Amino acid sequence: MGRMLEILGFASVCVGTEEAALPYLGHPALQAVICDGSLVLQFRQLRQMLQDAVHVPLVITSGLSAADFDSQQPEFHYSQFLAKPFDLTQLATLLQSHLG
Repeated sequence: MGRMLEILGFASVCVGTEEAALPYLGHPALQAVICDGSLVLQFRQLRQMLQDAVHVPLVITSGLSAADFDSQQPEFHYSQFLAKPFDLTQLATLLQSHLG
């Protein structure tokens, strides 16, 4: 994911744990959050922070369908859902639609 974002001209920070993600969520340079759906389903604190503190588009990626993800987390709101696997063109189109 990080390499794909760099190819598209974005700086990125990739983290693999809830603890590592939390300090970045309020950063003023943050343009979007792309989060694996499994992390949202697993980590309550991250889920709450994403809903309360993130002021940018929130993109969920998952091997689940959007309907299956939503059924597991019906109260969770996000900007866009991107089904895995996805390619560079799909990611670029999604980011263009949210970031201009």
